[in-house]
Amino acid sequence: MLRKSLRALRTDYVDLWLVHWPPNRAQASRQIWTSCAGLRDEGLARAIGVSNYDLAQIDDLISAAGEAPAVNQVRWSPSRHDPAMLAGHQERGVVLEGYSPLKDSRLGDPVITGIADGHGSPPRRWCCAGTWSTASRSSPSPQHPERIAANLDLLGFSLSEDEVARIDALAR
Repeated sequence: MLRKSLRALRTDYVDLWLVHWPPNRAQASRQIWTSCAGLRDEGLARAIGVSNYDLAQIDDLISAAGEAPAVNQVRWSPSRHDPAMLAGHQERGVVLEGYSPLKDSRLGDPVITGIADGHGSPPRRWCCAGTWSTASRSSPSPQHPERIAANLDLLGFSLSEDEVARIDALAR
């Protein structure tokens, strides 16, 4: 699959190759992970990771292959903030990359609108910013060009520790 993708992309490697969903069986997951490591070792991917794995599944990969994924991409938003999950990834040296931070977010929540108003920007930007500040990374999934442009500006500001804590508290 990776080789076919590389041909279609007309490139020799990708920066990150992810196993998108854990297979139904642990043995299959270990075999896929070992294959991914082999492709990385061949130089076809710079890093390998997973998506939608829980910590027990990551531990299984580590015990089977002796290495952790570089990244675990999971659904993450202010309403899904989970300090234990974040800490578990950090303990294992796995970057937690959140995707779809707006999907479960209540953009009209007074916490989000208050922070957004205080910075003079739309609530969606500050919702993504809070997710970016909390999880290791955040990947919004916009479908409109103007939203894509706005999301690219996520690193052009910073939230205070209090603002991040207020956004994180929305999950409680």
